[in-house]
Amino acid sequence: MWLYSERTIALVDEYIRQFPELFHYLARSNSHASKDVFHVDDVFGIDEFGGVDEAGEKKGHTALTNLSKWLKDVPSASAQRQACGTEVLDEEVMHALEKCIDGFSKSRRKDITMQVKVLHT
Repeated sequence: MWLYSERTIALVDEYIRQFPELFHYLARSNSHASKDVFHVDDVFGIDEFGGVDEAGEKKGHTALTNLSKWLKDVPSASAQRQACGTEVLDEEVMHALEKCIDGFSKSRRKDITMQVKVLHT
C-alpha cells in the first residue's frame, strides 16, 4: 500500500493544474505506459498557428521550459534523494516519536546509589 502526505497530494494536484496537457497525454492511451521517451510536440501539441507562440517560440518548447522551471522551483526539488524501496516517516511523525521517547525516558529514569564491597582474593 502506498501512503502519501497531504503536502505530496497538494503538490501533485498543483502539477496537474499547471500542466494539464502532460497528464492528458499520459492518460490518453495505454500505449504511452511502456515509453520513457516522448517528443515535446506530441505531448504539448501543435496548435493552429503551427505550434508557435506570440513570441515566435515553439509552443511545445516553451511549455517544456515552463515545466522544467516549475519542477526546479517546487520545495521538494531540494529534498534529499532516497533509494528506491527506502521506508521513511514524515518529519512530523519523527518529531512526535522523539517527543514521546524523550518523555518516556525522563519519566522512567531513576538514580540509584549503590555501595559495593570489594573482595580481595
